[in-house]
Amino acid sequence: KTHYTDMVAIQNQEEIAHLSSWLPKQSTHYWIGIRKINNVWTWVGTNKPLTAEATNWAKDEPNNGKKKAIVGKSEDCVEMYIKRETEAGKWNDERCKNLKTALCFSAACKHDSCLFGECVETINSHRCECTPGCYGDRCEHVVKCNKDEVTTPHEGGVDCTHVYGDFAYNTSCRYSCEEGYQLSTPGPQRCSETGNWTETSP
Repeated sequence: KTHYTDMVAIQNQEEIAHLSSWLPKQSTHYWIGIRKINNVWTWVGTNKPLTAEATNWAKDEPNNGKKKAIVGKSEDCVEMYIKRETEAGKWNDERCKNLKTALCFSAACKHDSCLFGECVETINSHRCECTPGCYGDRCEHVVKCNKDEVTTPHEGGVDCTHVYGDFAYNTSCRYSCEEGYQLSTPGPQRCSETGNWTETSP
């Protein structure tokens, strides 16, 4: 990690095709950033499970080398075939102690790349996956609800808690009544990701 962020985490088939066409051939092939952790194939840089979209195993792989009974022989790391005559770009599970060139990357994601969302690395760039109720290239905008629809009861009060800003997504307004009165709504009024209140004011 002296010069790079981590080993590559491949997101989809497009990135697999890019690496397969761009990298030179090596007889030992290349390590990519996947390891078997608690029997789950996991991207080591993000600690996220391998998704079906990104999966690109070679035929009959992963097979753990068919040596599961031999202690220390488990194949818990993954190599990628580059410029191979058959199954180029496909993956094979390998013993982690084998020496190979590791495919590393410099992260495009910064701490402020996505304001209200998760930054996902892509080829030479990144994209933002916004949390519900947020939108924009950097997830910088938040859906808002009409504040005029929050009205104070004649014989009561209202207290609103704001998460992403005044009367924005996930704002919750709780109503209360003076002694001798009863609320006509069952629960708090919440601003949904569609920009509508979940309840009407009592």
